[in-house]
Amino acid sequence: MKPFLLVGSLLIGLATPRGDAPILQLRDVIDYVADYEIRHPDVPQQTDWYVMTDFDNRLIFTIRNVDLATRRKTVIHELIHVRRKAYNQLAEDRLAEEQAVGEETEALYESMFAH
Repeated sequence: MKPFLLVGSLLIGLATPRGDAPILQLRDVIDYVADYEIRHPDVPQQTDWYVMTDFDNRLIFTIRNVDLATRRKTVIHELIHVRRKAYNQLAEDRLAEEQAVGEETEALYESMFAH
C-alpha cells in the first residue's frame, strides 16, 4: 500500500461527507482506535507523507517529527479513510479519495481546533 499525501483535516459530526458514509462521530473514533494499532515513528529525513494506514493489518502510522497541528490533521484524515473503508465507501480512484477525505478533514479540523 502506498502512503497517502495528507493535505486536509476532518470534520467530526458537523458536515455531511460526500457519498453514503456517515459523518465521523466520537463513537466511531473510539471504535477505530480500539481496533487499529497506531504507531508514531520518527522519520529521519523529510518525506512527502505524514501518515499511512494499512487496512489489512489494522495499523496507522503517523510520523512523530512534524508539528502538532499536522499530526492532528493526519490522524483525523486517516480515521475518515477508516470510516469510509468500514462502510465500503473508498473511492476507486486514489486522487478522488484523497480529495474527498481532504475536504472533510479540513472542515472537521477547523470546527475542532480553530479559535
